[in-house]
Amino acid sequence: MPEDAQRVSSFIASCYANVRPSAEAVRGWRAHPVYHPELWMWILHVPTGSPTALAIAEFDSTISELSLEWIQVHPQHRRCGLGTHMITELLSWGAEHARIATVSGLAHSEAERFYRACGFQGSNLWWVLRADPDAP
Repeated sequence: MPEDAQRVSSFIASCYANVRPSAEAVRGWRAHPVYHPELWMWILHVPTGSPTALAIAEFDSTISELSLEWIQVHPQHRRCGLGTHMITELLSWGAEHARIATVSGLAHSEAERFYRACGFQGSNLWWVLRADPDAP
């Protein structure tokens, strides 16, 4: 799946009004030391084979951190449990490999409400805002 950088780029763009990482940026994410191929997953619509959801997480073995970076569900398939399913799968992997799991997103947003509904809690949040839309 990571070889299909253009498909990842296009899918992310279909989920956001103003976010479109380039295919080159997506390929670059695989060069990061925290890249782990098991943590990139698609959910496909069976009849058409088209993507309905995408999850990209990273694993930093130096601090044993699982970081959920991109969790998107296509707008036509939201509120069906796909995002929760991907989070569950990633956290299951993390339970065996990581000491902590983190997420990122905008404060007071649908993303924050979603992550909290999935069990993420606490108020010690770090928000990193980037001007570069290609940055993960």
